[in-house]
Amino acid sequence: MNNLTKQLANLYEPKWKELKQQLDAKGIKVQSPFMLGVALERNNQGGYVDESWWTDADLKVMVFGQEPLNWPIPILDDGSQVQSDDFVELYQRFYSDNYKGQYFLTDSDNHLAKNKFFSMGFNGIMSGIKDFVLGEQYSDKKVAYLWNNISKLSVGGRKGVDSGIHDLEKEYFHVIPQEIEITKPDVLIFLTGPGQNTYYRYIQENFNVKGSPIPLAGNDIDAVAKLDIEGVSLAYKTYHPTATKDGDRGIKDAEKWQYYHAIFDDMKEHFDDIFNNK
Repeated sequence: MNNLTKQLANLYEPKWKELKQQLDAKGIKVQSPFMLGVALERNNQGGYVDESWWTDADLKVMVFGQEPLNWPIPILDDGSQVQSDDFVELYQRFYSDNYKGQYFLTDSDNHLAKNKFFSMGFNGIMSGIKDFVLGEQYSDKKVAYLWNNISKLSVGGRKGVDSGIHDLEKEYFHVIPQEIEITKPDVLIFLTGPGQNTYYRYIQENFNVKGSPIPLAGNDIDAVAKLDIEGVSLAYKTYHPTATKDGDRGIKDAEKWQYYHAIFDDMKEHFDDIFNNK
């Protein structure tokens, strides 16, 4: 287990053990907790050993979804109890199979990779940063992308967790601040929905957000905004790719693309700041 992944695993293990005890005591069943791993399987090196794709990148972007819907429970051949390392490996296996550096596979056997979060959201952000932010000026820069979720738990299907389960997560599995310290992303993009919704409160629980959200290029501040987050060069928030409504108002993909481009424009305007601070 490599350096960053070992740090992440050491972070998760005691916290997950304590949270699991609390969930079991209350008879609460959840899907797999969402634990990151940075070591990928590459070039027949044997196991999950390659962290260089992330550590050597010139620009590190972490993209947050809402919660890990349909994130499967690992099944161990020997019948032993699933440990936190197994959840880390689950993430690394998904990433090794589907993350191809400049895009996510959307035609693999993994049903998650077919989700619009990846086909439009993640892939759209990756292609947009490549074409509109880097362009020819920064074409030599290597960019790496890491998937995260602002809530680490779900109850399966299309449901997040209620306030009671979230309070347990907040008390016993409050890991995102340490994930940021370990992985050190330059840019955070939260595809977590409009305005100051429940997921915005989760953002505030995990980050020191200074002041109020900042509007971008005359767009509705509830639809897309820049966040001033301590310790992070750039941070943005906009709709989840699968969103079709904001209250009673319908939302089309073209509108979501407009907001993505507002993010790209602001990133490009402040790109020199990132590299000058490295």
